[in-house]
Amino acid sequence: MLLLVVAVLGAMAQPYGNEWIHYDRQYWSFQVWQDGMRKIDSTALANAGFPVGTVDPRTIQLYARGRQIPIHLEGEQDGVFNTSDYIEFYGAKNDAWLDSALWDSPAHINNPYYSLYNDTIRYYLTWGPQNEARRTIESGSTNWAAYTPLPWCWATTLLQYTAVYQTGIRNYLGASTAAIGEAEGYFHSQTIAANGGDATVPYTLAMPSLYLGADPPSSTLRISLASLNNPGGTQCLDHHLRVTHAGNTLADTTFQGYKLLKYAFTLPASTVASPSTVVNVTAVHDLVCPTGGLAPDYLDASAPAWLSIRYPQDFAFSNFADVEVPSSGS
Repeated sequence: MLLLVVAVLGAMAQPYGNEWIHYDRQYWSFQVWQDGMRKIDSTALANAGFPVGTVDPRTIQLYARGRQIPIHLEGEQDGVFNTSDYIEFYGAKNDAWLDSALWDSPAHINNPYYSLYNDTIRYYLTWGPQNEARRTIESGSTNWAAYTPLPWCWATTLLQYTAVYQTGIRNYLGASTAAIGEAEGYFHSQTIAANGGDATVPYTLAMPSLYLGADPPSSTLRISLASLNNPGGTQCLDHHLRVTHAGNTLADTTFQGYKLLKYAFTLPASTVASPSTVVNVTAVHDLVCPTGGLAPDYLDASAPAWLSIRYPQDFAFSNFADVEVPSSGS
């Protein structure tokens, strides 16, 4: 009997993801489908029926993805939501954060930046105890002349390919399983395919405002791609993949069947010296199967899900890349 009670209590204590909801409160929802800063003024709130005239702005809270989002609320100090007051925050579109529970293994998620179902996510606005309301932290700095300007910041360019859904790994009958598995998800419509000789596909990543001053740091290139077929069955290796950049071989691997490959490469500044850089992915057609399970004209096919490059950028900002200020030691 004791074991039964413990088991029931344990089951009741399991998190379900909706613990953030207070069922005695009202919530106003709105949709976000693009990353960026968001501003909600008192007029927009009033038009939506939010009781701006009676709610203390210091108690206002914003939720998304099952947690509270820190906000800046201009003019909240007097406890009144005046017409000039507004809410400001960083809003992020939907990505694969919730889809991840559908995969057979977190390691097999092909693209963490892209949702399989919807790019739109709902944010929820409410109010509660003032001591629970999260706010962004202001620096309080005013003497900007005392600071030494940084010559560069980090920027990231992300290329995502979402044209074709690949079913990925299959069982011995050639059928896909119910769970989302390895090499499954959205990939580029253009495959890296070789069936008689090597095949190379170049991918160009733009790097606007690349920092070319003194002592630039190395850049980081990331690639996620997957093989799309299994011509060798269970008998032999049937994929040979090579990644090159600026004449250097970054990866050279052989493997069998459906597989997801994720790479992170460090690119020295000497190899990244123009506003764009090209990465070549080659399907090398040179595999031989001693048992005869691989035909001479076998098809070696792969496709990327995404590529990104994190590089040093000067402060001529654009809307092309995400930027971040380097912390000490980065």
